Amino acid sequence: RLTYLYKLSALMFELVLVLATLALSESNLGCDACMEGKFPEASRQFSKAAGVFQLLGTDIVPNWMANSVQHAEMEHESLAETRVGVCVAFTSLFMAMSQQMAVATILVKPGTPNYALVGKLCLGIAEDFDSFVSTLRSKNPVHMSRMDPSFLTLITFSINVQRASSLYFLARSLW
Repeated sequence: RLTYLYKLSALMFELVLVLATLALSESNLGCDACMEGKFPEASRQFSKAAGVFQLLGTDIVPNWMANSVQHAEMEHESLAETRVGVCVAFTSLFMAMSQQMAVATILVKPGTPNYALVGKLCLGIAEDFDSFVSTLRSKNPVHMSRMDPSFLTLITFSINVQRASSLYFLARSLW
């Protein structure tokens, strides 16, 4: 494995940044596909971004930090992409975005959608957004405070919209 590399902080830093850049570029491709109305493709791109951040947050960054002698020094001065909590939070964010694209795909198809399924998917999206915010707040308050407050307002708004949409679609399924 990468045991030797974990001790070489500069190389690990570069590896983490390359993978984070890959994830962010995949999310950018997902945004582009969404703007073009290609929701299934956008969903796949956001899922790829979530997968890369999951790898970073559950394997690469924790192992690097466990073997780093500068871990405490790096906590407040490092880039957000090199923190475990941020990577885990971004996994939830991009999974929510992927699921939003799945909902959009269902809703643009001709015919009557399965309203119960869409309602449950919307509730899952709201929970993923909630997980994003709570993970950032609990594991990386330093980096959360550096984020644009407008972005966090957007996430809070999205949580409320998804919860309301969930109730709407579940009510439609019962009607």
